[in-house]
Formats: sequence, structure tokens, C-alpha cells
Amino acid sequence: LINPPPILRGVIPPPSFEGALPRPRTPTRIIQYPGFDYETGLYATFATGKFTQLPELLSESEMLQHALDGYAWLKNEFFRDFEFASRLDADAAIAMLLTGVCGRSCGRRPAFYMSAGMRGSGKTTLADMVTMAVDGVVADPLPWGKEEEMEKLLLAKLKAGVQTICFDNVKQGTRIDSPA
Repeated sequence: LINPPPILRGVIPPPSFEGALPRPRTPTRIIQYPGFDYETGLYATFATGKFTQLPELLSESEMLQHALDGYAWLKNEFFRDFEFASRLDADAAIAMLLTGVCGRSCGRRPAFYMSAGMRGSGKTTLADMVTMAVDGVVADPLPWGKEEEMEKLLLAKLKAGVQTICFDNVKQGTRIDSPA
């Protein structure tokens, strides 16, 4: 992620980030100073001159402008290689990324479902980009199976501390129930 907009600097790790994983489960602030962060237990390194510190307080209009700049950068730069069917689809991809970045502090989060009319359209690549940006690793795509098998698989993944789970090639019409 080269030269992200100011609102995302320090939130999405730059290419030179060498912090420890797993990421904190409930991030409460943006780490914007290099070195060891005692609150999160992470060590942050940032490319020299690539990131500016955010001001402590922003006006409402400044926050809105940063949010609009961040949205434009995500849509036009980060996701530029994807041909979304509609603006709503592009917005859903952005929501998926932001849910991963910010959602851990919110408790329950939605699941995201991607579909396309043909194989090789970029669904797995999109999921890979988001999980790499959020977790620093690509989520291993898992096959969807029988309900009792899925319960065991999900429990094992959650016990292992996996932050993002990606199911690939779920058959159309599959019903996915959740007690949540």
C-alpha cells in the first residue's frame, strides 16, 4: 500500500511493517509512532517519510474530507483492478476491508459473500487482498461441507485464533445458519 490517504496511514500496515501477529483483537487507536507500543504489545516500523502523524483533534469537516479521500483512494487505487458490477458492489468491498480493520473493536461482525457469473473473475483475489491488508496473511480458502463438519472446522479455527475465515466455492443456494 504505497502512499495511502491520511485517514488510513498507520491503520493499514505499510509494506515495511514488521509488527507481530496476531493483530490485537480489539484495536482502540491508531498506532502512529515507530517503536514498541506498550498498550497493544506491537512493534511498529514505518517507511521513513511515507507517513505523517495525524493531528490529535480534527474538525468535523476535516474528518469528513479525510473519510471521502480515504474512500476515493480505496475505490480508485486499492481496488482499481476490479470491475465491480455496480457502485454498491465496490462499496461492499470497501465495507469488507473496513470491517476487518475496525470491526474487531465492535464485537460481532457481518459475513461477506461474493458471487460472480463465472470462474476466474477475481473473488478469491479480492478476499486475499482484504485478508492480507487486515491480518498480514492470506486466509486459506476452505471448502464448504456438511453442517456437523463445519461446526468442528469453525470451532478449531476459532480456538486457533484465526481472525478471518474464507470459504471458497460455496454452492449457490447453500443455506448458512448462525445462532448469532
